[in-house]
Amino acid sequence: INNCTSLQDVTFKSCTDLGNYAFGYCSALSSINFSILNILGYYSFIQTALTSIELDTVTKVNSYNTGSRQFSECTKLTYV
Repeated sequence: INNCTSLQDVTFKSCTDLGNYAFGYCSALSSINFSILNILGYYSFIQTALTSIELDTVTKVNSYNTGSRQFSECTKLTYV
């Protein structure tokens, strides 16, 4: 789904592993909901329009070099 500029919202009922760059550069993505998410890949949401996200079930965060960078350049994000 990487680089899908028209995607605005996503709801997963069954997704346990979100890969690297999964929604990266989806610049219109402002809402995403997971029932269960265990693994969060690096740069998962780089340059999205997310304002908040709940990650209560995440048990592993993949990192790239020295940092995780899941939300790099998410200028509207106020709550994780």
